[in-house]
Amino acid sequence: ASKRPQLSFEPLFQEPLDFVCPVDHPLATSKRPLKWAQLEGESFIRNGAAEALGLAETEALAAGSKLTATNVSSNLAMVEAGLGVTILPRLCRWKCSHAVRFVPLADPRSSRRVGWIAREGRNLQPASLRFIECIRQQTQAGEKEFGYAAA
Repeated sequence: ASKRPQLSFEPLFQEPLDFVCPVDHPLATSKRPLKWAQLEGESFIRNGAAEALGLAETEALAAGSKLTATNVSSNLAMVEAGLGVTILPRLCRWKCSHAVRFVPLADPRSSRRVGWIAREGRNLQPASLRFIECIRQQTQAGEKEFGYAAA
């Protein structure tokens, strides 16, 4: 929305992206958030969430990648099958099996802002306003459970 002045962005929450690996991967049991250097040499599965970060570190991981997944389910299935590792938003944990681990990354830049976009200067319909309020309430209620920071 910042590139389009006719649109406004209202944040709902800030969500971390995590390193995702098979449960038997050496980094799966790390007690500390992972540093980018620890991920060097991994067989990385490319995806839009990691690329959207626009970080040199994620670009370096993706440079040698031979696999790309365009949706979360495929990405998680590839990781579970041992085809590689990836980086996904933390909320994707609810879709994964017990054969996959989400490990936090140490870099605070590895997060995304989630929110809603509306046309600038337009009044939203009452149903839209109520929907947004419900999302805000659910976002605040799930903060601890899902590990994100509500706006």
